[in-house]
Amino acid sequence: MEEQYVQVQNLTGQTVAYRINEDNLRRAFGPYETKQIAYTELKKLYYQPGGPNLIQNFLRIEDKNIALEFGVSEDSFEHEYSWTRDKIDQILTQGSLDELHDALDFAPEGIVDTIIDRALILRINDVNKRQLIQQCTGKNIDKMIETQMQLEELLGEPEDTRPKHRRVNNNNTTQESAGRRVG
Repeated sequence: MEEQYVQVQNLTGQTVAYRINEDNLRRAFGPYETKQIAYTELKKLYYQPGGPNLIQNFLRIEDKNIALEFGVSEDSFEHEYSWTRDKIDQILTQGSLDELHDALDFAPEGIVDTIIDRALILRINDVNKRQLIQQCTGKNIDKMIETQMQLEELLGEPEDTRPKHRRVNNNNTTQESAGRRVG
């Protein structure tokens, strides 16, 4: 029987890694990275200490039946577990306060972390959403944005003052423009 593979995505902007000692395997997912993972590997991960937490809160299994088998609730799968960064941005910028509140109450930890990160990056204008995030997570988005702005002001944009040089020579150059003395 052929091995079944499934798409698995890191839900967070941080690296997520796990180790399966019996296979001498260490797998790391970069921020929001998606990989094809063997079903048998996921099954071994699930039985590792912390494995269910990784699968249910930080890694998204894109096959619903397999996700449900590993303890993801159907309600979560149908809602926040399947959210992408674009969906989170849409909720933060255009969605209702109730949608955000449900997400903060029911979403996997990785999605909540991404909501906080994206609220900071997008510098969301909705004061009610900022207050709701603080109320539900303890993260003060106002202070985080203020600190980020102070850092940007303090550090500024570094200027690259080095002269620019071409890295590729144009094949259509004449001998004169290429700097050759002998033809």
